Amino acid sequence: VWDLAQLPGTTQDHLQIFNIEMKAKKKSHQMPEQVVFWKWISPKMLGLVTQTSVYHWSIEAKVVAGSTAWLG
Repeated sequence: VWDLAQLPGTTQDHLQIFNIEMKAKKKSHQMPEQVVFWKWISPKMLGLVTQTSVYHWSIEAKVVAGSTAWLG
């Protein structure tokens, strides 16, 4: 079971993915802009939307696929 925690920052959002069953943080990433919408689009892929971009974040990959860049 996976969950996403979103912590509001000053001008950015810090995202973290947790494995609830293991009580462990699996991934985290500092977004360059605020996430306005997110949704699990598959059991292991998260879709993130900002004002200017759409990203796909795999819980298995080391990067986030975005409309303009890959993010760690």
